[in-house]
Amino acid sequence: MRRFIIAGVTCAVIFSLTATPQTLAAPPDQMISYTRHEDPSDPTSPVTHCIKLDLKYVSMNGNDVTWDVSEVLIERCSTQTKWSDPAPNVDTLNGYWVISHADGNDPQVSEFTEPPLIDGTADPEKPSDDDMVFEILGESTGTGPYTVTSIMDLYLRESLEPNPEVDDNDEPEEVNDDTPPDPQRIPRKEKNFGL
Repeated sequence: MRRFIIAGVTCAVIFSLTATPQTLAAPPDQMISYTRHEDPSDPTSPVTHCIKLDLKYVSMNGNDVTWDVSEVLIERCSTQTKWSDPAPNVDTLNGYWVISHADGNDPQVSEFTEPPLIDGTADPEKPSDDDMVFEILGESTGTGPYTVTSIMDLYLRESLEPNPEVDDNDEPEEVNDDTPPDPQRIPRKEKNFGL
């Protein structure tokens, strides 16, 4: 009988040492998209490009969450040409994006409007297409014209082309939460910031 009690107490102590509140309450990974319209100030103009950041949770200190930009996905909507970079450069001291969230356990799409400089060369989905050189930098949170707006610097150029197809500074971009639902997680508040 004593062996069972000692074993139970030992397991409880080990669990309490390894399962801190931060590890139990980690926020879900995020997929955040930045949508560029033909006329960036007109939400009714056609969408030309969609850039998605696949963000993986790394750690949390209070409400400051460290995110790993694990992949950048780029799509040219007119041709449905797609590129991906599974190891983009994140120009911060530690190579991660740290965001001070209002609630670190429930990140909101409006808190992802100022990505640090993220750049790289994305590989095409089809081998016959050229690589895509890209730079993304969120300058500030915008006040419109979208439900969630980021004022961004955006540069996109196919590697064999002399001129970029997008070279915008301080233009409004639409920000969306494209995180797929996790059936293992309790449903979060609806975040519908689509087109």
